[in-house]
Amino acid sequence: MKEVSLQKIYSALGSRGLRIAALKTAELFGIHNLLVRMDTNNLCNLDCRMCPEATARRSKGFKPWIMKLDDFKRVAREVFPYAHVLYLSCAGEAFMTQGFVGYVKVAASYKVPFISFATNGMLIDEEIVATCIEHRISQVAISANAARAETFEAISSGASFARLLENLALIRDSKKAVGSKLPEVRLNYTISKPNWREVLDFVDLANEYDVGSVQFRPLTPFDNTRWSIENQLDPEEERQVAGLLEEGKRRSETYGIKLLGHGEFTGKGLRDKGSMVANCVYPWYYRYIDPRSMMKICPSRKPVGNLLEKSYVEIMRSEEVRSLKRDVLHRPETCRLICTPQVSSLAL
Repeated sequence: MKEVSLQKIYSALGSRGLRIAALKTAELFGIHNLLVRMDTNNLCNLDCRMCPEATARRSKGFKPWIMKLDDFKRVAREVFPYAHVLYLSCAGEAFMTQGFVGYVKVAASYKVPFISFATNGMLIDEEIVATCIEHRISQVAISANAARAETFEAISSGASFARLLENLALIRDSKKAVGSKLPEVRLNYTISKPNWREVLDFVDLANEYDVGSVQFRPLTPFDNTRWSIENQLDPEEERQVAGLLEEGKRRSETYGIKLLGHGEFTGKGLRDKGSMVANCVYPWYYRYIDPRSMMKICPSRKPVGNLLEKSYVEIMRSEEVRSLKRDVLHRPETCRLICTPQVSSLAL
């Protein structure tokens, strides 16, 4: 099952009312219909310049959290039977959770159509690659924001470009050895002043390591760090990047690589696009679970419950959830106050 299949189906429906009806129908008949994102920790082994989570980790009041495997199993029992797409890490580094292989095996046992996790690629080893191949994990998404060592290591403090390439080769060669197409490797690339000239080199690098897809996204002020604000592209750089990305599309088609976009490739494009509150169906299909087992049904709002304290069904039937859904449907002005274009432009 491809990552984008569900989104394409919902997008084809056109109106938000039809999308919500489709999601409710899927739930009624026990069809996997949720996009579930989660983090089993709030830690990282690197200090990336544009990462707001890295800024938070340096703050005085930061408290580390790691979800225990037993708690992960409880969360899985509650939520994974409803999941169509499951990301096992988003903001934290997956492999900062000791024994992450065990978490992957638990997730795989639920036969979710699409399973992925994000990593910076530094801590990948033979055991995790073998596990992903054996259990047919759909994708490994690796953040790699440069095609040259000096740029890569300047953006991601503590990272090794040589180590990244070694691990990309490990995944490629391990898959070839057993004739497996899975897991697909996706490379994520945030375009900024230091790295925009390396876009085409990055597409070529992806081809060398049999990468399945590359996602370019703009560095925006929504990333909320001083470095991000200072290193956004200026209008002339955005113009040149647009041309590079057009050539990148042509190259990626030749290589057989999927080039994924954000809808807009520049910060200005996202700002001009504005909020898409009127089309949002997040509360009907999106779930984010943090390392404490707190669950959100909207990226911009507070959690609606803890899955270790209440069942998933209890939380979803709560007045808090019903009120949030009413806000989204009937009080769009409330959503516009808290929803950024970067978030809302991802709505189905």
